[in-house]
Amino acid sequence: MRLMLTLSLSAASLILLIGGSVELADASGFCLFPDLRQRDEVLTRLRGQRDDFEPRLAAIIDEVAAGRSSLRHAAEAIERCAAAHHPTFLEHLDVIEKGDGIHAKIASNLLRNFKRPSENGASAIDAQRLEQLTREFSALFGLQTAAP
Repeated sequence: MRLMLTLSLSAASLILLIGGSVELADASGFCLFPDLRQRDEVLTRLRGQRDDFEPRLAAIIDEVAAGRSSLRHAAEAIERCAAAHHPTFLEHLDVIEKGDGIHAKIASNLLRNFKRPSENGASAIDAQRLEQLTREFSALFGLQTAAP
């Protein structure tokens, strides 16, 4: 029992000593893990871009769902907004969506997400609006891209 307590306290002291050494090195300007620091900075920047982009994207999606914006206009607006605020979003869509051109890929992604049941009820659309958007998608992109 006494041995377990001694080992536990020794391990805790060692952890605190190592943690304190890392903090002391950081405070003095010496970085023990420069790759991790750089990766953290990149991820922090990307998270900031995503956080800045999400409300703008949600507003565009809500306009489409409410019928105040066409699929073409939404795809163009999303492309402009993403290029300015979150370029990684366009890179991601280019990889995951099928289609010719970024507008077709954005429109396809919008339709696919409208067809999927919403977990939180945001941007829900009725069947009639979904049918209108599907027809618009087919008219815009024809047979070059199958509707999702």
